[in-house]
Amino acid sequence: MQNSQLTHIFRSLNKKETRELRKWLLSPFHNQREDVLQLFDYFQEKDYLNNDPKLKKELVFQKIFPGEAYDDARMRQTIHFLQKCTEDFLAYKEFQEEPTRRELLLAEGYRRRNLDRLFEKALKGLNDNQRQSRVKNEEFLQANILIQSLEYKYISEKKRTPDTNLQTYSDALDLYFIAGKLRLASLITAVQKIYTQDIRVGLLEEALHYVESNGLPELPAIRVYYFIYKSLSDPANEHFFFSLKEAIFQYDHYFSPEEQRDILLLAVNYCIAKMNTGVTRFIGEAFDLYKRGIENGALLDKGMLNHLTFINIITTGTTLKQFEWVLQFIENYQQYLAPQYRENFVHFSLAKLHFEKREYLQAQRLLMQFDYDDILFNLSAKSMLIKIYYEEGEYSALDSLLESLRTYISRKKTIAYHKNIYNNLIRFTKRLVRLNPYDREQKDKLRKEIDAANPLPERKWLLEQLEAI
Repeated sequence: MQNSQLTHIFRSLNKKETRELRKWLLSPFHNQREDVLQLFDYFQEKDYLNNDPKLKKELVFQKIFPGEAYDDARMRQTIHFLQKCTEDFLAYKEFQEEPTRRELLLAEGYRRRNLDRLFEKALKGLNDNQRQSRVKNEEFLQANILIQSLEYKYISEKKRTPDTNLQTYSDALDLYFIAGKLRLASLITAVQKIYTQDIRVGLLEEALHYVESNGLPELPAIRVYYFIYKSLSDPANEHFFFSLKEAIFQYDHYFSPEEQRDILLLAVNYCIAKMNTGVTRFIGEAFDLYKRGIENGALLDKGMLNHLTFINIITTGTTLKQFEWVLQFIENYQQYLAPQYRENFVHFSLAKLHFEKREYLQAQRLLMQFDYDDILFNLSAKSMLIKIYYEEGEYSALDSLLESLRTYISRKKTIAYHKNIYNNLIRFTKRLVRLNPYDREQKDKLRKEIDAANPLPERKWLLEQLEAI
């Protein structure tokens, strides 16, 4: 039972949920089997849940059915019933978190029982809650459809009149579909810019045409994702991004914290893509978005900060020379990193800070301590080492690193976009090393090639090194 589904579920419960689950199992409405309660209690006894030798089925069976010969079928049946009760409890917990769904089901129950006055009261309550709702996201629009569906069923059954809510119902469905399609198209476009995936987004053109023909509605779920999609799919038109940034700062409080985080990171992805083409002013735009997410707590997921986001904040802050802010951020927010990432990514962050302050010895020592099996962060660490070796004149170490990096990226199949970035860095760094400092024509030619190359986030550094030759 050490790696059973049931033990994995129990290990995910906090203390409060564990107490509530026991009360659930004590209720005869949910459980009428004493062996199920005994099995649950055994898991909680003396922390047996985290003691593998105590989770052998034969040992557990003797505790629940003392003096009886081991019966595997009976043991599996007890486990099955306990898991089913636990899953019912988890479903109930999720149900509690969605009061609108509860009210919808209650209204549907009244309708089916012909309790018209109670139904009408419940329907009015639902509509009032929608008008007062703080959240105006895709789920909000979905609730509108379900409410309109309920009302249509009631009207068509009771009033037998052509005066129905079909127009409102149809409009609600249109808005929900468009919001969902734009959100999904934004997510797919973001993924396709990093990984090689062929995903078709059906009816997207129709959704865009509808929005653009009828005017962009003042609905956060549509305005925000429309500008995200347009920014990511048409990055040359920067006005889409600035409209998106304005919409985020105006409407982000209408979304759940989870969705706020997704929106911020999609907007940041646009900035990163621009930065990778050498448009350095978008470093400040990304930094503004990250600071927004830190200030309103949107970047924290269940009290934890994603380690990749942590590093990206460090990168933008150090590039902007916000060294004091970055150091304070590392000190204050490292506690929100998951324990398995904390040490590695604090080392990497401090290395980045020292590197940007041109304290290369400290940066190099910290990079040597960074040990994490992630393609993009390994590439970022190698990029810093390339610059350090070049600026310190360690050309033998530099040549070895450039060749190992070329081999590394040639073997990776899922980083087509980043492969171009690092191949360009390798190529131009080698050109710098071999450049004749007295050949002005050769320098001018290399400068033009660096200016024209894309993607090339290290353009500024390469040009600075070229001017120093």
